[in-house]
Amino acid sequence: HYTEPARDIPILGDVDVLVVGGSQSGCAAAICAARHGASVQLVERFGFLGGQSVYGLVVQWEKRAFINNLGAVATRGIAKEMVDRIVAMGGSDGLWSTPPGCVEMRDGEEWLNIDAIQLTLIEMCEEANVELLFHTIATDVIVEREGSEWPRITGVVFENKSGRFAIRA
Repeated sequence: HYTEPARDIPILGDVDVLVVGGSQSGCAAAICAARHGASVQLVERFGFLGGQSVYGLVVQWEKRAFINNLGAVATRGIAKEMVDRIVAMGGSDGLWSTPPGCVEMRDGEEWLNIDAIQLTLIEMCEEANVELLFHTIATDVIVEREGSEWPRITGVVFENKSGRFAIRA
């Protein structure tokens, strides 16, 4: 093994909410917090948002998760807003416009365009004033044990081409 010498890591930011990972879930968490007035930083290891939908080509989102076969709305809020915006920009295969209970919907998944997913997530984050940082990987957490019965995570250590740094939250 190799023993690394101790070093100071600069703290480059202090935010109310720090989201590590820019999947749809990460973006939804960041957007929600920002819309409620928090200062938010979202850090993503790749150069784009969308998580598995984009890098894993998992672009079929089940319509049944949003609207059931009888037409009842099952999902609302930011997730529904994401899909509505993707579909509105022409980024879907058209299943979303079929009526509830149709043959296509019974076994259907909504195929979404990767570019539309990425653009929608970027736009929604920017509109909510979420600060984005790409090409950055989380390598450690800052844990504080003093003044509390339980340890608390108060920040994350990251690395990118600029070096090693931390952001507190």
